[in-house]
Formats: sequence, C-alpha cells, structure tokens
Amino acid sequence: MWDSVYSHFMKLGRVALRIYPGLRRDLKTAGINIYYEVYAAFVILGTLIATIVTAFLVALLILLFNSMILIPFVSMIPFAVFAILLFLPKMKASLHTGKLEKEFPYVVAYMNTIAAGGMSPFIGFERISKSYKVFPQSALLAKEFQLLIRGVGKDPLSAFRELSERTESREVRDTLMGFVVTVVSGGDILSYLEKKTRTFFSNVLIAVKVSAERIAVLLESYLSAVLLPLIGFSVMYFVAVAYAGILPFGVSPEMFFLILYVVLPMISGITIYLMDLLQVESPTRDYRPYLFFFTTTLPIAIVLLILTTILSPLREVLLVVARLVNAPRYVEDSVLLSMILIVASIPSVIYIEIISKEYKILEGLTLFMRDLLEMRKTGLTPEKCIVELSKRDYGIFTKYLRTISMELTIGLPLSKIFEKLEKKIYVWFAKVLLFVLVDSTEVSGGTLETIENLAWLSENIEIVEKEKRSTMRTLFVVPYMGSIISVLSIILLVAFTGSLPGVMRAGYQSAASSVLVAIVLNSYIMGLIAGKSSGGAIFYGFKHSLILTTITLLMILFSGAVVSPIVFTAS
Repeated sequence: MWDSVYSHFMKLGRVALRIYPGLRRDLKTAGINIYYEVYAAFVILGTLIATIVTAFLVALLILLFNSMILIPFVSMIPFAVFAILLFLPKMKASLHTGKLEKEFPYVVAYMNTIAAGGMSPFIGFERISKSYKVFPQSALLAKEFQLLIRGVGKDPLSAFRELSERTESREVRDTLMGFVVTVVSGGDILSYLEKKTRTFFSNVLIAVKVSAERIAVLLESYLSAVLLPLIGFSVMYFVAVAYAGILPFGVSPEMFFLILYVVLPMISGITIYLMDLLQVESPTRDYRPYLFFFTTTLPIAIVLLILTTILSPLREVLLVVARLVNAPRYVEDSVLLSMILIVASIPSVIYIEIISKEYKILEGLTLFMRDLLEMRKTGLTPEKCIVELSKRDYGIFTKYLRTISMELTIGLPLSKIFEKLEKKIYVWFAKVLLFVLVDSTEVSGGTLETIENLAWLSENIEIVEKEKRSTMRTLFVVPYMGSIISVLSIILLVAFTGSLPGVMRAGYQSAASSVLVAIVLNSYIMGLIAGKSSGGAIFYGFKHSLILTTITLLMILFSGAVVSPIVFTAS
C-alpha cells in the first residue's frame, strides 16, 4: 500500500515537503517509522479523499436541503485534513516531549536515589529501559542510550551527549549535558543530581501556581466568548422569530442552530483542550471513568431519548415535575432533556465517588516511607521493616502493604510483587514511589541514604499535589457563574419577548423551546469545564454537570415566576 501511495503521489508529496520542510524531523521525534517522502504522499492522498467527500456533501446540501449557509464551512474540510495530516507528526512529537518532561523530574530523582546507594548513575539510567509501565517515554530514551552503548559501542558520556542533541525537550537536554559536563570536569555527580532534583520540584511548584493563574484568565475569556454571542444572537433570533414577516432583518434558524449547537460546544471543547495544555498533570491518565461513562451513561441517555419519543407514558413520567408546577408547554423539551441527563449521569457520579478514594493512597504511602526510614535505622532489613509496618494503618495503602507483606513472607522477591501490584494501582505517583523503593532495595539493599531520599521524594510529591489541589479548587466558580447567568438571561429574554404585543406565538414558542434545550446542553458542558479546571480531569466534571443541570432544570421549571401571564395563556 505504501509503495502504491508513494509511486502515485510522490511529486505532489514533495510539494507538501516544500510547504513544511520540518516534517522529516517531526517524524523522527514522534517515533513514526515511515519515510518522510512516503508520509508526504500519504498526506496528498488523504487530502484528495477529503476533497471528493466534500464535493459530495456540497452537492447533497444544494440538491436535497437547498442550504447555502453551511457550504463555506464544509468547503474547509480538505484544507483542514491537509493541515491535520501534515502537522500530525509535530503534534505527536510535542505530546511525546510533554510527557517526557513530566516524567523526567522523577527519573532524575530515581537516579539520585540509585546513586546514593552506591550504583553508577549510568547503570541507573540504563535500568529505566525496563520501567516502560512507569516511565514509558523515559524508557524509550533509556533504550536509545542502551543501544548506543551496547550496539554502537559508544561510551556513556558520548551517548548522553548524542541523546541531548536528539531530544526536543530543553529541560531534558540541559540535564543530560549538565551531567556530561559535571563528569568531565570531575565534579560531584551525586551533588549535581541532588541539586537538579530539588530544582525540578521547585519548578513544578512554580508551574502549578502559574498554571492556576493562566487557567483563571482562560476561564474568564471563555465566559466572555460564550455569554456575549449566546445572549446577543438570542436577542436577534427572538426578535426575528417573534416579528417574522414584519422586520427585514434578523438571524435565520439555520444560523442560530449553527451557533448554539456547533460553535458554542466547539468553543467549550477548545477551552478544555487549552486547559489540558496549561495544567500540570501526571504523564498517565486513568481511563476507567471515561470507559464507564461511554458504556453506561451515554447508552442510558440515548435509550431514554429514543424511548421518550415513542412511549408517551415514559415521557409523562419524566415530565411529571413540569406538570406539578404548571410550567409552560414550550419548556417540556428542555425539562425532558434535563431529566434524561440527570438520570443518566447518576451512575457515573457514583462510580467517580467510589474510585476517587483510591487517589488518597499517596497520603498513606508518604507516612509509610517516613516510618520505613525510622525503622530502617534500627538495623532491620527493608523486607523485615515492610512486614512489621504492615500491622499499622496507612489508609488506602494498607491493603496493598499487607499484600506485599504476605507475599514477602512466602519468599516472593519485591520485583515480582511490584509487577502484580502495579496493575492494581492507578495513581501514577504511587507507582513511581514503589518502583524506586523496589529497585533501590534490590540494587543497593535499601541503605539509609536511599530510603531517606525516597522519603524526601514522597513528601515533595505530596506537597506538589496538595499545592495543586489548593490552587485549583476554587476555579469551578467561573463556569458555575457562566451557566447560571446564561440560563437566567435566556429566561428573562423569553419573558420579555413573550410579553411584547403582536408576537407570533407559534414561532416564538418554537424558538424558546430550541433555545432552552441548547441552554441545558451548554450547562452540562460547563459542568465538565468546571471539573477539568478544579480537579484536573474531565471526569471530575460529571458531578458538576449533574449539579448544574439540576440548577438549570429548577430555574426553567420556576420560570413561571418571571414569565408574563400572556405567555402562559398563549401556551
């Protein structure tokens, strides 16, 4: 297939290379093992396929739907596909570099711990190649280091120098070159690693504070970008619908649909992506909440949405709250969607609350490391210390510690125990600490220096996590304010427009219904943004989405307190 693509699109592919000559470097950095001219030819093929599909969609819009407003947006698809395919290696390379930068402070801390036990830092870095489950990106770098030494025959300093030239990360490059300079100049390598580790953690704390400030500015900008178009276009749309045939201007239903159901969710998605870039997170993610959401919450919502359109009794059950407060008829669709989202989100919220307890393992692990250091000073071996400490309570970590103790007593080595335990622990920082503990114990016998460094590392990781939680905890207020203000503004707009004389009731109620449905969806999405900004992950937003959707539902139900009696009578 690749041969065929290259033979047919080689010349046009070279044109793409002239447009972006950095493609060759990006493919190498991203680890995509495709010849750069072949990939450029593939970019042309993908663009050609996208052009054919776009032509078909444009013809469909003109012939079947007689719609011209979406044609400019659809026509941008080939250009978007070309840009995405061309810059995909660069995006992947940036992602690889970002993950490597997040891992590397802990890799340096591991090398410092290993060096404190008497092992050469070169051997310690080479051992990282076996830790692909804990340090996946750093393990690739360590494998390159291993290949340069054992395969090519370079000395460790030359291998470090060559790795520093290959990597795109400035921090990793400076660390490796600093290591080389320290060894060549006869400096104290252990002192260098210790200072570098402390510098890394100081920089992480600064990055956490800066990240919180930037996210706060981003949320304020997001609020302006959502509220102003939403309220402004809603006013124009309501006026155009209420006085259809009288006013020569206004927003068409197609344009309003595009703004409410495409543009605003797109702005929210971009905001979430930008927050992900700004936040200081661990290199790995826990995908269990998303898997649960897409296999439970989403199917429940889709099934309820379908059933309510064909089963009137179920629809009436979900609308019973609207009937109790005698809400106007045009709010039924928004009330129905709110009830569906609330019912479907409850299982995910419960699931998140259950698994969130596992994230408290770091607190118990830090106490365990400090107790391990104190008990190690008595002269007991690390294995004996672990068995003795398993009798104490360390919260969530206690069950894992007792498993380790039980398997140690039957003669299993720590490395085998960690391999099985690593699959059950989902907190990356806990995996790092246990990996360093196991590896340093097997290599150096768990000397006091290594255990002390490990306890220091554990305490600093906990400090970083506490600082992150404290600085980001209050950021959820901005999405809450945005959701409540948007709902309240639209309800007041509905009330004002419905009370105007000469309003065309049928068109007005249809417009009000579609706008309120979009408001419910917008509130749910703002809940996801609240979770992402305050908790660091989108799945924390399931709870906020449930709360905001409930608030929106209550405000819609009791909108009769502000809606003009004329509107109720007409409905």
